[in-house]
Amino acid sequence: MRAAGRRAPALLALVSAALIVADTVTPLGPLRAFGAAVYGGLEDAASAGVRWVSGERRLEELERENARLRADLLAARGTTPSPAQADGYRAVPAHVIGFGRDGTVTVDTGADAGVARDMTVFDGNGLVGRVLRAGPGTATVQLATASGASIGARLEGSREVGLVTGVPERGLLRLSLLNPSAEVKPGDRVVTLGSRDMRPYVPDVPIGTVVTAEPAPDALTRTALVRPFARFTALDLVTVVLGPQPDGTATDASADGSTAKAGDENRNADRDEDRAADRDEGGSKKAKGA
Repeated sequence: MRAAGRRAPALLALVSAALIVADTVTPLGPLRAFGAAVYGGLEDAASAGVRWVSGERRLEELERENARLRADLLAARGTTPSPAQADGYRAVPAHVIGFGRDGTVTVDTGADAGVARDMTVFDGNGLVGRVLRAGPGTATVQLATASGASIGARLEGSREVGLVTGVPERGLLRLSLLNPSAEVKPGDRVVTLGSRDMRPYVPDVPIGTVVTAEPAPDALTRTALVRPFARFTALDLVTVVLGPQPDGTATDASADGSTAKAGDENRNADRDEDRAADRDEGGSKKAKGA
């Protein structure tokens, strides 16, 4: 027992000396780096998985809020009063999940969320296009640069009215102004004119910037090439405008499907009040005539 006790310190000293010599002759740094890379990668992957599971719901909430804020900003940015500005917009977010060769993209939100044909689609940069058709869970969007696209537009500064069509081979748009004498120059911003009932285009959505004024081929129109604000080759998160929101608050219709019904009830109440006012006014005129 005593001999074994005396040999233990000597053995430990011998092992320590061997490790020191091994570290000097053959550095252990590469081995440590290999272990850190392997276990560090596994740790990062596990951490990312946990973050993905816990953050999925949060991401959806942020996307809905993003769509609501975009619609709210769009309703407030116009330079002239319009029903859309007064009412705000109902909107839903969507992701672009496919690109077509015919100037269309597919988004992952459809009729189940209230999306329908001829609804405005835009992103954080500007106008993307309009909904061409909608299925239950997806929708096809015609891009503003598609050869068949035709969009009512105006110059944001002078408010001169015209028509924007796609020039897909150049990735640009062509603005044809109705006033052949209208002044147009590089740098002028172009926005949507707006459509009846806000479909297919709501007013004052940024479209792009004039890059060059073209020589007038005739005396009837004035044309210019426009570079769109939206990056059509890098589309991701977009916003679909479902329609005006009567109470003045732009909301995400996917969060509360009752907003459309409330809007219809408000509009019916306004019509009833107008009819009552007309009857009272007519009665007063008859009384005066008598």
